[in-house]
Amino acid sequence: MASNLPVEVVTHIMKYLGVSDRKEASLVNRTWYEASLDPILQRDLVVTFSSSRKCDDPITDFGRRRNPNVILDQLDGSSRSKELLLKSCQHMGPNLQMVSFRGSDITENIFFSFLIHCNSLIKLDLSCCNALFMSGKLLEKEMDRSKLKHVLKHLKELNLSSIRQISDETFNRITSVAPGLEVLSLELCTLWFQSTAYLSRGRGASRNSGSSNILSFDNLVNYLKQQCPTFKSINLSRTAINDESLEVLAEIPGLYLKELHLDTCKELTDKGLACALRKQTKLEVVDCRSCSEVGNGTIMAITEHLPNIRQINLRQCLRITDTSVAGLCNIPSIRKLDLSPCHDVTTKGLILGLSSPTISGLTQLSLNGCNAVSDKFVFSMSGVLKNLEKLDLSSCFSITDVSVHAISKNLKYLTHLNLGWCKHITDAGLLGLVNDKILKHEHDALCKCMRKMDKSDVFKFYHPTMAKIDPVPVLLNEKEIKELQRQQQEEGQIYPISNLARLQVLNLEAIPSITDISLTQVITFKELRTLNLTMCKKLSDATLFRIATGAPSLEELSIGQCTKITDNGLYLVLKSLQRLTSLHVTSCDLLTDKTVSRIAEKCKRLRHLDVSFCSLITEEAMDVLESHLQHLTDVKKRYITMAEYVMV
Repeated sequence: MASNLPVEVVTHIMKYLGVSDRKEASLVNRTWYEASLDPILQRDLVVTFSSSRKCDDPITDFGRRRNPNVILDQLDGSSRSKELLLKSCQHMGPNLQMVSFRGSDITENIFFSFLIHCNSLIKLDLSCCNALFMSGKLLEKEMDRSKLKHVLKHLKELNLSSIRQISDETFNRITSVAPGLEVLSLELCTLWFQSTAYLSRGRGASRNSGSSNILSFDNLVNYLKQQCPTFKSINLSRTAINDESLEVLAEIPGLYLKELHLDTCKELTDKGLACALRKQTKLEVVDCRSCSEVGNGTIMAITEHLPNIRQINLRQCLRITDTSVAGLCNIPSIRKLDLSPCHDVTTKGLILGLSSPTISGLTQLSLNGCNAVSDKFVFSMSGVLKNLEKLDLSSCFSITDVSVHAISKNLKYLTHLNLGWCKHITDAGLLGLVNDKILKHEHDALCKCMRKMDKSDVFKFYHPTMAKIDPVPVLLNEKEIKELQRQQQEEGQIYPISNLARLQVLNLEAIPSITDISLTQVITFKELRTLNLTMCKKLSDATLFRIATGAPSLEELSIGQCTKITDNGLYLVLKSLQRLTSLHVTSCDLLTDKTVSRIAEKCKRLRHLDVSFCSLITEEAMDVLESHLQHLTDVKKRYITMAEYVMV
């Protein structure tokens, strides 16, 4: 009956499926495969092939994909690479929208021969292609530039990251063939911020063409002045840009940026950023992560001058405190926020800034490593930010089962949840139970964590009453949990983590208190793609049996250092989870070569495998596995067989 459905109907059905489900559906029959190639479904497709591919392999089918994105991996200047490129562009070139040459060792001739066929190209990635720029002769001929300029008239994004050999001349040539460029990345490029008036020029180079030796900031500014009517985004991450240079860039007449990426720019301070943000009021994305001198001044400038801001990334900006975070409630347009790990941000500031209905549109929040985050904030936030899709609270050591209960109850749209290293979470929290026995950090003055104590009390004599305050929650046994479940079921107050039906990524790494008691009941996620249970040492085969049946869409599984896992438990996982592409079983000492042979038999899609420190797995078995599974591209097998001696 499925084969009788019209292709259009099948395509419409596939619009509601995820990528993995769509791949499975395309294997039903020829009609469904044709439906899966519809351009509506292929917008984000990436086809990756390398020079090791046989030239007689069928690549004509690529031409049927209307808008593919292609990553050309491990290509060199050999005749075989050139033959493969020319053959592929014959079928795909007219429909290509994105091409990545990242890290490829290609020549100017191959580069030109491929791009000349790409009339619809929108994105071009040349990052790490140092060989292409080394000679300085890229697009040296005026005729070649004029041809490419006509072909690349639709090009909007250009990535030149990590190119050490780029100069003003080569930069000007390659940007001249993309008159409509809107997005430019120069991350990790050696950009000179001194005046080019004092720098020597190559022989025959005119003043307008720039230096033939270095890429100067003055040359970049001149380019932006010409391109400002269409230009929208620039990435100067990991360069030596300072406050003065950033101000010069922000003051370019007619330049209205929407995205500004300044990751790990150590010379920037709040002063320079605040000045730039006052000028570029149309910014929607600001990325200043790992800028060590950036703090409250930047957030205040964002709050005051950027009414349309959607994404703020201030990861590793350790100078941020409650003073500025409290003002985030005045940015109703914000959708993504990363403040991890800002240690001076506390529950008080977060409640004022992120528990307001004015920012209820927030969809992604990362507070990884914010140690001062408590249950009080999570409880308050979850009642307001009900549209959250991604939440990262990993290494927030103070949160307990109360937070898990609030998340499971209110955040029903979550697709990504990271609770790794939250060591106070127990089975009761995952099961949706909250009881009075769970101890929390409510008495900060008596808490053993010195960071929460008054400075004058740190070196005071230890008082016996402090022994009564234990921040570690009381663990309930199976009998107590069942009794608590019975009581709360009558009250209708049970909200297990399985209530998050849309969950695709779940990280419970290094939570020592969770056991089979909870996981065998709550793992019922039909859309779960990634599950991390590393260092949950109390888990056994019972949890694996539940994973095999309760998470049928699982693609990545990490159960490293779960020392109770055996061959029998893992066998059902390998047998049932046909989509598995990544498996990490580090230090699982009960696994043997039997598991390795079963992986070879059952895991037809496995690409990443880590069996390091598995003492009962032998080198011989791994060699057979690698020869049998050609698609297994990443294998880690450190200290296998003799792992028990190394660990001693």
